[in-house]
Amino acid sequence: MKLLSKFDMDNVVKAVAEVSGYPEKGLISSKKHAYVGWVQLGIYAARDMGASIEDASKVFKRLTPTGHVSIKKVAQEVDRGNEEVILLVGRIQDKIRSMREKNNIPVALNDE
Repeated sequence: MKLLSKFDMDNVVKAVAEVSGYPEKGLISSKKHAYVGWVQLGIYAARDMGASIEDASKVFKRLTPTGHVSIKKVAQEVDRGNEEVILLVGRIQDKIRSMREKNNIPVALNDE
């Protein structure tokens, strides 16, 4: 079973911001094209680590149906072997794990 802690969920946007270079505020509030792909990657990364689609969408202030579409789009790219997308999802997840480790979050909440 994969479990994503509340701490991890609170850091999903921060991780995407660090990897993308875009501000957290923009990722949360903007619907501009420049942000959308990064938000989709963040929702996918959180879901892949064990978050519900609703929770993964909510951290970016998106509706659950938007989360479904985001996950589907990113999953298609992953299935096609899009190396850039796979790499970026991995970097986002690594950032989340790194934040977890820096704060001594219990291993029982690890997604591995």
